[in-house]
Amino acid sequence: MAFESPVLQGMSPGERATAIAQLAFLLLQAAGVQQTGADDGEH
Repeated sequence: MAFESPVLQGMSPGERATAIAQLAFLLLQAAGVQQTGADDGEH
């Protein structure tokens, strides 16, 4: 995957951060990781 495509180069830093966060969430879902609330220190 090219991370320096013209589409990404035209994004603002905020848009890029949002896209990266959404991609990370999607990858975690695909891996079967369950989302929990804020980290409360219990592991």
